[in-house]
Amino acid sequence: MDNVAVHIQINPNDLRQIEQILRERDIIRSVYSKDLFDQYFLGDYLKQIHVHESKFTALLDRNIFSDIIAVAKKTDEKSTTKTQKTAYALLAFIQLSDSLVEPGMAIYEYIDSGHYKQAINELSLFRAVDDNIHPQIFIDLALGRINSIPSNSLNSLRDDSIQERKGEDIHSWKLHYGFTLKLASIEMTGGKQYEKIEAFLKWMYTDYIFSASAIIFGLIYFSDKRITKMVKNLNCGDSDKFIKGIKNAAWDMTVAHYWTKKAIENREKGDLWLLCTEDKALKEIATFMVSTDDSDENLKEKSKSLFLNYLGKKEGPRVYALYNSFDSNLNNGERRIKILKSTKALYPFVEELEKELLTTFYA
Repeated sequence: MDNVAVHIQINPNDLRQIEQILRERDIIRSVYSKDLFDQYFLGDYLKQIHVHESKFTALLDRNIFSDIIAVAKKTDEKSTTKTQKTAYALLAFIQLSDSLVEPGMAIYEYIDSGHYKQAINELSLFRAVDDNIHPQIFIDLALGRINSIPSNSLNSLRDDSIQERKGEDIHSWKLHYGFTLKLASIEMTGGKQYEKIEAFLKWMYTDYIFSASAIIFGLIYFSDKRITKMVKNLNCGDSDKFIKGIKNAAWDMTVAHYWTKKAIENREKGDLWLLCTEDKALKEIATFMVSTDDSDENLKEKSKSLFLNYLGKKEGPRVYALYNSFDSNLNNGERRIKILKSTKALYPFVEELEKELLTTFYA
């Protein structure tokens, strides 16, 4: 038997509205295709948990985490925004599905921007919200019945601690920062879009490493279908904002990479990881990052479709052939990474990229 009865103490109409909000905003990514698992239907979660003994962990990006915190800090009755309502619909859904929440990447991104003490306070506030408030309050916020959390609901703040680690202290972020620095350098140099992605791929192969999140990010960015604000402030004239925009893009790649790593590592154990984000580029990257269908043929077809989708029928096949030739020869001993034998040995080259890019900025 694959059926189980679970009583949820929530009005069924409220639940349907919450599911519809999340479905319309389309903010959850899972490793499963929709014919196997509907990430916006609570029943599929309960079946996985109670029949297959699985558990879920929801990785929140910085924007969703910030929306949750913004409402938790509210003391007035000013209307909440659409994204804030969506964030609380998500939080209600996560609680009803008995899923865990992972806010760590959102916290580290905030620490990286120079707000360590504020990050600690936000983490404590988030824990108070997530641990102590009934999902009905989240539902009422999501449906616009109330605009703030009742003041007597957040009395039990606890002291949370988290290591003061900035982006450069996190190995995967440091490497993805290298990707975004090179991507920005190629963009500022100019040229045709397909030439830029070819240059990006050649650099990855020869002088750096391959990363699925960086390849997909680059394909979208160097295409006629570029999503706005993927890399912010390239032409702002302010060096601090310029670097901040590049760092933000590195965080997007890092979040996608981290989610994929966790999803693959824990899938066989029944720990199913979800990525929750409003960011259009991050959602698109996640869609192509990992799949339950791991056959070589299907993975190649999925990769090829990505190149065709973003680069078109003319340039797509050519650039895909270039990528495929590189992917087939990743063990080439002449590659820099094979000579260095360690990804940490790439750090000086990342710092050199940053220096060169800032020199170009000031030129």
